[in-house]
Amino acid sequence: MSISKPSLTTSTKLIKTSSSASCFSYGRWLKLATPEAEFKRDQLGPTLAVLEEKLNSVEEPSVAVREMFGMQFRTLAWLDHEWFSSDIPKLFPGKTGRLPVEKTQDRFAWSAYLRYGGLALSMLPAMRNRYAAAIKSLPKNSTEIDEVERTLASHLMQYYAHSKIELDVPLLTQFFTLASPALRAQALGDTVGFIRNLPHTLVTSFRATLEEVERAEILIHVQGRFQPYARGAENSG
Repeated sequence: MSISKPSLTTSTKLIKTSSSASCFSYGRWLKLATPEAEFKRDQLGPTLAVLEEKLNSVEEPSVAVREMFGMQFRTLAWLDHEWFSSDIPKLFPGKTGRLPVEKTQDRFAWSAYLRYGGLALSMLPAMRNRYAAAIKSLPKNSTEIDEVERTLASHLMQYYAHSKIELDVPLLTQFFTLASPALRAQALGDTVGFIRNLPHTLVTSFRATLEEVERAEILIHVQGRFQPYARGAENSG
């Protein structure tokens, strides 16, 4: 028994009366239900138009909606990478937002993204400015690390592990300069097994962490057998 798809007009009416969650679900269903060879971007047009409206802070000031966007980050990137990349400044307006509510929306969306949204490697070019803003606002002397800070460090290290960035790019040099020793230690722990050729310019930033390593009674190096760079790490001494 085949299930017929709703007409474009019917779909538009259904979408416009639905919640954000329903929009995400409908867009996902539409893309999965359509054979890849037959799928066209125009089919997502009504869904993306409604989502675009929900990113208008005047029309939709709810922080809960922004949280939903942050939580569905990877799904949105998968639905339409080009559209979502262009709308990142609307999702994360930061200090550039003209309305007071936009700063609050940015904070909730960012927290939800780091906690639940998942990393989309292809979105780094669109996200660089927001990551840079997050790095600049890190507490410098804190001995505790909250979940958002921990995930921020993890994201940066995963970009590095997948060769999307190198250690000497501004994003990472700023992180290792501005982050607290505790957070730098966390990031360094995330790099165990894949850190390569630490630039001399970052030695100072790593100094506090390396001093902790020097005083440690035991060091444990955990390395995955099938890491693409495992053999080089083994032979590096």
